[in-house]
Amino acid sequence: MDGGDNGSIADGTVEELAERSAVKMIHLGEGALNVVTTVDDKYICLAGEDGAVRFYDLQFRLEAWFEDLEAGPITSVSFSAAAPNVDPSRLDFSVPDIVVGTRNAYIVGLEAIVFEEVEPEARRGTLLVQGMSDEVHGIATHPSQPYVVIASYR
Repeated sequence: MDGGDNGSIADGTVEELAERSAVKMIHLGEGALNVVTTVDDKYICLAGEDGAVRFYDLQFRLEAWFEDLEAGPITSVSFSAAAPNVDPSRLDFSVPDIVVGTRNAYIVGLEAIVFEEVEPEARRGTLLVQGMSDEVHGIATHPSQPYVVIASYR
């Protein structure tokens, strides 16, 4: 699967004399997709220039979306190694806690449970870091220690 700069992904490429052509184009977002990854072999996570994080099932049906972050274009998405903190009887959608980095140099924490919130302000997540000198390009955490590394170009 390849993410495009127009919010589409190409699925099922065919090799013909070292040339690739898309078998099917699926439009899944607005603008470039900066993050295309899978979560727990259950969801496809897409995030990008429109500032939204969307989760699709493996048949590309939209399962959950976080569009009210107001943090700018998403440049990275990381997931907690801990099991999801969601009551499965309340919500079918369940992923580990999420941390996103943005081009506006914000880092925002999200829990899957905020997807159930009605008010946009309640769906914005928690601002964890603001004021980096440049856009955030990567976030990594130590598996057993309380350390986090934030990468930018400056």
